[in-house]
Amino acid sequence: MKTCSLCLLPRPDSEPVCAICENDEFSAAGSRVEGGEAARQMIEGRFDLAYRSLEEEVARGREDGRTALEMAWLAFAFRDLRAVETWCHEAIRLQPDSPEPHLLLGLVLLRGERWPEAVEEFGSGLDKPELTLERRALLETMCAEAASRIPEW
Repeated sequence: MKTCSLCLLPRPDSEPVCAICENDEFSAAGSRVEGGEAARQMIEGRFDLAYRSLEEEVARGREDGRTALEMAWLAFAFRDLRAVETWCHEAIRLQPDSPEPHLLLGLVLLRGERWPEAVEEFGSGLDKPELTLERRALLETMCAEAASRIPEW
């Protein structure tokens, strides 16, 4: 099993591109997703069942920032941008020091060609204390890409 370097979710070794975020960079490092029903379903490419499993966890009162972020990434895979925003905001509420929800929201804004808002969201992620050097580099790269696309009048 490998882990996507962008969404940090597990992927089967046979996948050339992450089916969730379409990233083609993987690592052998561990995923944020702990072994469980949702992780197994993600590895099998059964994202609808993984989402349902995570929803059940939330319904049982076992919601945390990690679960909310996993749901946001799965919603991203389904192109349900309203759910991405909702779950990212929930992840921010539950883990205010994490840069990860800001990375995902910035990515949505970047792909939606909303450059100034993407820069702002990536900037929010860069201010978080839980930021690792690897994630800092990724956020800085994405922020620079968004900033370079802002038209100069």
